[in-house]
Amino acid sequence: MNPGAERLSGLIAGARRGDPRAFEDLYRMFPPSAARVARGMLSEEQAVEDVLQDVLFSVFQKIGRLKDDASFRSWLFAILINRCRESFRARRPLLDRPAGRPADGPGAEDRFGISELVRELPQIDRDIFNAVLQERRP
Repeated sequence: MNPGAERLSGLIAGARRGDPRAFEDLYRMFPPSAARVARGMLSEEQAVEDVLQDVLFSVFQKIGRLKDDASFRSWLFAILINRCRESFRARRPLLDRPAGRPADGPGAEDRFGISELVRELPQIDRDIFNAVLQERRP
């Protein structure tokens, strides 16, 4: 097992035992990428902060249900995406804009018709696509 995986497993074990320091360290490992994903799916900073706090609380409550420590990151992001979906039902993700209307930001114009293709995907797939897109932006 590599040192990063050992540390993660140790923190998960500590969080399962109710160790607040372990849980805090787990939380600190992922916020930048989690915040980027949430910002990509939600338009308001307050909504992002609310979702991140809700995810933190959910992870704290449900850490005992995590079956495989190696899947912690995926599990955390699944919770995050679900919370974002719940929060933004009335909001629109980046690529769910009307055709021909560019998204915000540099180089956001849709030169390849990707927005049209994304709009044809089921909602969960659009959510994941938007989340990955935001996570990969600099």
